[in-house]
Amino acid sequence: MGNTGYSKAEGTKGNFEVHLHMGIEVETSLTKNELWINPYPFLSLIENSQKNSSEK
Repeated sequence: MGNTGYSKAEGTKGNFEVHLHMGIEVETSLTKNELWINPYPFLSLIENSQKNSSEK
């Protein structure tokens, strides 16, 4: 849970409502930086799969 914004500048803490940050970090030799993947497509797939199975 966090209450900071998208800025690297000092002083963003407390300017936003408390919210959850979620991401998937992948280790890879392709890049020296962190590789983060948006989890939304995976979560949507799981949610839709659960909805479809409960309708049967």
